[in-house]
Amino acid sequence: MPIERPHLLIPNAGRSIEFAATGGGDPRTYPLVRDRAEAARRVLRGVTELIEAHPTPEGAEPRAIAMSVRASGDHGVNRSVPGRRNDVLSAFGLNKTERVNVALDPSTLEKFEAAAQKYVKHEGGNRPHHFNFFEARPVIAQTEVSDLWASPIDLPQPGAEFDWEVWLQPTAEPRFRAAIEEIRIPNPPKGVDFDRVRIIRLRATREQFERLVQSATISQLRPASSLAAEVFGMPPGIQALAVEAAARRLTALPDPADPAVCIVDTGVTEDHLLLAPALRQSVQIGGPWPPVSDWNGHGTQMAGLALYEGLAGLIAEGTAALDINLESAAIYPPGGGDTLPAVRLRQAVDQIEAGSNRKRVFCLAMNAPLEASDGSPSSMSSELDALAADVASPRLFCVAAGILRLGDSSAITKH
Repeated sequence: MPIERPHLLIPNAGRSIEFAATGGGDPRTYPLVRDRAEAARRVLRGVTELIEAHPTPEGAEPRAIAMSVRASGDHGVNRSVPGRRNDVLSAFGLNKTERVNVALDPSTLEKFEAAAQKYVKHEGGNRPHHFNFFEARPVIAQTEVSDLWASPIDLPQPGAEFDWEVWLQPTAEPRFRAAIEEIRIPNPPKGVDFDRVRIIRLRATREQFERLVQSATISQLRPASSLAAEVFGMPPGIQALAVEAAARRLTALPDPADPAVCIVDTGVTEDHLLLAPALRQSVQIGGPWPPVSDWNGHGTQMAGLALYEGLAGLIAEGTAALDINLESAAIYPPGGGDTLPAVRLRQAVDQIEAGSNRKRVFCLAMNAPLEASDGSPSSMSSELDALAADVASPRLFCVAAGILRLGDSSAITKH
């Protein structure tokens, strides 16, 4: 007979939107615009004034213009900007604070005009492309620092120098550095690369950045993180020294009987100075995989995220007290292995539990891009259900529902 089991309920803090078919564009329903002609004129007027305010010098190549598409009310904006040459740099906010930042190609004004005509003339059937862009009645404006600010803290006050984190697409870096030279700001060193993003630290005033954002190269601005901007930018040898110093400032280590987080991943670097004091056991399914205990690095980073709430303070001369243990179950061998991940997961759980009966939480932070994403069962999901709901030995699994691009875990390296 069925057994009632409690569930972990996570309140939905997100925004509910209606379903839209693939390729249907923005699924939101905007307030009905009775005077489409006026709505279209408003957008075209804003784009035209922006282009006219930034004329191209005779004989020069046209430059992209920093344009922000801002919400005019609680309904927000639509990101389908007319013109394929217009590059959407970023989007922030929600509803009345929503804005989309664009590198506007001046030659695409005719694309806006053509899209506006289709919008005004539409009478029935499928809506033309960019219809919702005009229907949202956006405010077209020149981009300001506040449009690119992606931090919960207040913007820096004018006048004083400030350490900024500048996020931009790598292809835009030459134009960004040219703008720095024009404003005569000391050119910063090469930044940190993440997935299709380059982060550069730059010390400047807010007034200087109001000029820099007009280069139409910046995706977002944040206060410079001492960890990302300083430690990540250090040469490997200096990073190793910083890790050694941080390890000496650990004020307490976990007892072997304390609960553990078991990282089910690519392994964990066992001799890492910041992880070794808490790492109690490691198993490899299908291993060993010489010459390192983490062939990929992902598991080591996840271990750092699990063990430390924040490494920035520790690296910057702070202290930390560790109160949980780490365990590692490597189930993702190089090349993918010759057995199903579900089988390797079961074997890993069995071996970890045979090694110790301490309380633990299993952390599975790898995704499966080839499995169905519509909620239908898979071999891995079925095995997870069976392991979690085992009557004799129920378990708690924390499974990734997304991808963490940035975070303190990235400070864990193989030094």
